Amino acid sequence: MSTFRVLQFNMQFGQMWDDTYPDRAPIRLEYTLEEIRRHKADLILLQEVEQTPPGGVQLQPPPNFTHLQSELSAYDSWFSYPKADVRELPFGVGLAIFRSPHCAQPCGSTCRRRRSSLSFSARKRRPLTA
Repeated sequence: MSTFRVLQFNMQFGQMWDDTYPDRAPIRLEYTLEEIRRHKADLILLQEVEQTPPGGVQLQPPPNFTHLQSELSAYDSWFSYPKADVRELPFGVGLAIFRSPHCAQPCGSTCRRRRSSLSFSARKRRPLTA
């Protein structure tokens, strides 16, 4: 059985944490990219990719996603904003998925029939079935 790595990451639009001044913490997408690359994931699921300016404005094209997409060019990628809302607070919004070419092979009906397992905390696990 082949394996693949999945990385799920709430990146808060690349903003670093600053205990003293959390609202003024710098945005460092290069650190976010370092962390993503470190995991060598086949499937990358990102939350809060973009920062919402006041008023719920959604920038087009999304700047952070565009930068990530150019830096992770070996991956297929998708991005989605939520429905625009003027009440949106200036925090992170938007979801992105990056898929490596290793995950690009369609599996068809054979994947649904095969009982798969995964390793979690160094123990082999099987998903519950209905």
